[in-house]
Amino acid sequence: MFRMNCQNFEDVVNDLARDQIMEVDARARIIEHSVKCPACAQRLEGERLLAVDLRALAAEMKSLEAPEPVEKQLRAAFRSGGLQQRSSSNNRLGYVTAAAAAVVLIMFGIVAIRLRPMSSPPPEKLLVKPEQIAIDTRPTVPPASLARPGVALSWKPKIVRAGNFRQTNRRSFATHYSNRERNSTLAAASAATAITDSQRREVATDFMPLGYISSMNLQDGAQLVRVELPRSAMVSFGLPVNMDRYGERVKADVLVGADGLARAIRFIQ
Repeated sequence: MFRMNCQNFEDVVNDLARDQIMEVDARARIIEHSVKCPACAQRLEGERLLAVDLRALAAEMKSLEAPEPVEKQLRAAFRSGGLQQRSSSNNRLGYVTAAAAAVVLIMFGIVAIRLRPMSSPPPEKLLVKPEQIAIDTRPTVPPASLARPGVALSWKPKIVRAGNFRQTNRRSFATHYSNRERNSTLAAASAATAITDSQRREVATDFMPLGYISSMNLQDGAQLVRVELPRSAMVSFGLPVNMDRYGERVKADVLVGADGLARAIRFIQ
């Protein structure tokens, strides 16, 4: 059997004091607990007195009520004012949301522009127009100093047009042809010009291929031509370039075969 305690009594004491409808068993348990517990009995008595006073006050205030037409007008005015205020607040919230979204989009745009890497000007191609190259047809070294077994070089002055230069991808060259043969030939060409470098005290890079190169390409003779190229041409060969001198020109020695095609190139400091 369920037994009433003080906490359960607190939950239902108001209903009992105002004579609300409840189950008979529940009412009996509440009354039984109030008899056994003096504190709960005092609480029940206080709630009953409060309910009686509130009923008396309501009866007195009933004569002070406004007429029914006035009450209807007040309700209508209150409801219309509430709707307008609600609609204006909704519009204000929409404006604030749109403004916040616009500010966020602008900030994202500014951040994207600042984080975008600055695009450097594209390096000029090695293949340039003939009138842009100053060609020196004088041989770099005496013919006698270039005598090397397996490589016969001819030093007949010959002007090679830049239109005959071929720009070949070094990676495709390494894929299709033998690295050993290429390195041995370039080493021979570098050794052949060692005297000139020491005499002129120039700092030069190793010869780098411009196409397929071997001793067979140079058996009919070759020619070393001094040219001037844009400094940006060094980028295509993987050489570092000072960005402050990016627009200047640099000297280079081009190894030209008997067929008139550029076979290798080295850059002069």
